[in-house]
Amino acid sequence: MSGRKHVIGVDLGGTTIKVGAVPVDGGTVLGMRTLPTDSHVGAKFVVDRIVSMIGDVRRDAAREGGFGEEAIVGVGMGAPGPLDRETGTVIETPNLGWRNFPLRDLIAKGTGLEVELDNDANAATLGEWWRGAGRGVGNLVGVT
Repeated sequence: MSGRKHVIGVDLGGTTIKVGAVPVDGGTVLGMRTLPTDSHVGAKFVVDRIVSMIGDVRRDAAREGGFGEEAIVGVGMGAPGPLDRETGTVIETPNLGWRNFPLRDLIAKGTGLEVELDNDANAATLGEWWRGAGRGVGNLVGVT
């Protein structure tokens, strides 16, 4: 059984939601899932879908990686539009129709995991700097 800690990453987009788990020190993505956002159904539906996907990924990643679900220590999430990182609130996202939406707290409550929320473009750029095309550089700019 692996002693490595893992985190779940969530990419919330206007058309798709992508969820997968990765060791905190980098490595292979486990339990990857992609589903349509279906934001027209409503914010509660989207939150419930994300919570369900996180649960599925948590189970499958633990099985695939040979570790217990307790090795999943948190969730990092990217969401579109301006947001308040301190409160975990999406200020406004026209493609989802949300205003002042407490996304971080709803996902944390639904999963029982600590959740960090950032703008999706920021999260993608940080990911490229950490493990991708920007690895090892002193400065990196992401353009979407």
